[in-house]
Amino acid sequence: MSNLTDGISALLFQYTDALNCRDEDRFADSFCEDGIWEVPGLFTRKGRAEIRASRDLPRHNKWIFQLVHHFQVVRSTPGEAWVRTYVTEVGHRDGTGVFFLATYNDHCAEEDGRWRFKRRFCDILYRGKSDLADEVLRYPAPERLTS
Repeated sequence: MSNLTDGISALLFQYTDALNCRDEDRFADSFCEDGIWEVPGLFTRKGRAEIRASRDLPRHNKWIFQLVHHFQVVRSTPGEAWVRTYVTEVGHRDGTGVFFLATYNDHCAEEDGRWRFKRRFCDILYRGKSDLADEVLRYPAPERLTS
């Protein structure tokens, strides 16, 4: 399990560091060639090229910072892992401060000798102003992780 958790930890660091540093190539490289990045109600991106070209990447934000609080390997088989990750994101987009709380339900796979996201599915718990005055969303992550 140590090699698995070390590999997933390295993957999450690459993703988060690339996001925070606005490194589109490293960000896209954290996904498998046919990987999927999905945030229901906002977007679905399929394939590394589409993910790299996405308007949803941080180059369109004045600034963004994502922090990973915790991850748990929920299930694994040789070369695959299902992981739940808790994140907070703060940023500034289109003149507005944004605060974001979410869980990611990830299907990870080994590709070219390292771990990448096969599917990164985001369950948004809160997305709005930093005073938390906007609507808090229902937490459906456990049901989705098993599908």
